[in-house]
Amino acid sequence: GLVLLIACANVANLMLARATARVREIAVRAVLGAGRWRIVAQLLLESTALALAAAVLGAGIAALATKGLLTIGARFVPAPLLPGIQFDWRVLVFTMAISLLASGLFGTAPAWQACRVDLQRSLKQSADRGLVGGASCGLRSSLVIAQIALSLMLAVSAGLLIRTLVALQRSQLGYRTEGVLVVYADAPARTLPEALEAGRIFDDLFARLRRLPGVISSAGAMGLPAGQYDSDGSFAIEGRQSFLDANGQPIKGVNLFNLPHAGFRLASPQYFATMGIPLLRGRDFNNRDLYDRPFVAIISESLARQNFPNEDPIGHRVQCGLDSPNWMTIVGLVGDVRQSSPAAQPGPEIYMPLRQHPFTANEQEVVIRTAGDPKTLTPAAQETIHNLDPEIAMKFTTMSELVSDSIGAQRFRTALASIFAVLAVLLALSGMYAVMSYVSAQRTAEFGLRSALGAQQSNLVLLVLRGAIGIAGIGVAIGAVLSVATGRLLSSMLFGVKNLDAFTYAVVIGIVVPVILLASAIPARRASFVDPVTALRCE
Repeated sequence: GLVLLIACANVANLMLARATARVREIAVRAVLGAGRWRIVAQLLLESTALALAAAVLGAGIAALATKGLLTIGARFVPAPLLPGIQFDWRVLVFTMAISLLASGLFGTAPAWQACRVDLQRSLKQSADRGLVGGASCGLRSSLVIAQIALSLMLAVSAGLLIRTLVALQRSQLGYRTEGVLVVYADAPARTLPEALEAGRIFDDLFARLRRLPGVISSAGAMGLPAGQYDSDGSFAIEGRQSFLDANGQPIKGVNLFNLPHAGFRLASPQYFATMGIPLLRGRDFNNRDLYDRPFVAIISESLARQNFPNEDPIGHRVQCGLDSPNWMTIVGLVGDVRQSSPAAQPGPEIYMPLRQHPFTANEQEVVIRTAGDPKTLTPAAQETIHNLDPEIAMKFTTMSELVSDSIGAQRFRTALASIFAVLAVLLALSGMYAVMSYVSAQRTAEFGLRSALGAQQSNLVLLVLRGAIGIAGIGVAIGAVLSVATGRLLSSMLFGVKNLDAFTYAVVIGIVVPVILLASAIPARRASFVDPVTALRCE
């Protein structure tokens, strides 16, 4: 929408300049009896025809851009969102209607301004100069100021999103993503004995995978960071709360909202070592943590900090509503991780052994840490799994790809914002260039007279730039205020950067302002080469 506004302001400026150049034609029409409304209608018809042609061209570009977006979209958008990106005729009709409406609104001011002419003066003046009235000059300057302000606002927003994306990519995750192959494996199991057997098969699989060349370690989990499985809920600490009886039924009168909350993860032995999650205290799970043995759990640092601030959590027992009412003894403490994505804040987590929760352990996220490129291990891992149990369904990816996909929406949003910001700045530059070219052309006689009186070319350039600096300064000031307001709206999308980030503002202003002044200097320098004799003779 903002890019459309900038484009409309740009077109309105060009139409205003064109209408001003046609002031003699309009004056002749008025003298011959054409009414003001008829002249306005003619100019509006011309702007509507221009808008229709642009809308048709834009529709073609949109169709090609949609296909291009689908081609490269996998790099920026999570796969489940790609089917939703398609060329929708309803959006096309709405956009074309908005474009026609905008052309009418932005075409009215130039058309009305063109009709407010002094007929006698217009017929006497040079056709090359047109009529440079204070109102038309002010309107042109206002449109350019609006373009600069809006383009600066978009550029700052894009800069904040780019800084956010960089911060996400550099975020400390609490685990290591490099060199990790991930296998989504599903072993069919309908009954408890089948689920227990599936757990045994997976333990055998981990051992076989560790023997493959290039494999450092292997383990399994349900609830891998940035993975497709997730679970959370309330839990109780023995001696403080309880919400399930021995049969797993809720205890009456217990308000779950008053209980502490945590994420629930299942993990096999060596999972934390494979993922690079530090074991801070206690022990890891081992092969003796089975379904018929006392239930155990490992908690995250955040959970210990929130619920055991002044005591050692090892040895305490907790109860959760995942799939069993059994109390679990805390045997270890691990570091925090950003679970759902790099943007997520680390929270309390309870890790439980896969073999003690068999009903959900037949679908696992197998993680394999390798010494090299994890994708090169895919054929060997696939063959190993197939030889162990041909009925296990498999899907391969890497930990780096999972994390990258988890910020796909942010990456896509940043790419679009950057594209729109670049388009906006280019439109603002073209608007500034057009206005300064027109103003310089209108002041040809003045420049010729100044040159005849001894003014240097540098003085003439500075004379034009003085006006450009004023326009740019006002536009930047308004744009900075708008950027502050927009930054507040973007606060929920930012990570690792404040909405009033001074570095982003300084970089954007440091790029936009010099480029805008350069766009003004080109026509100013061209006008400074005017021949005084030729300019005065034309006058």
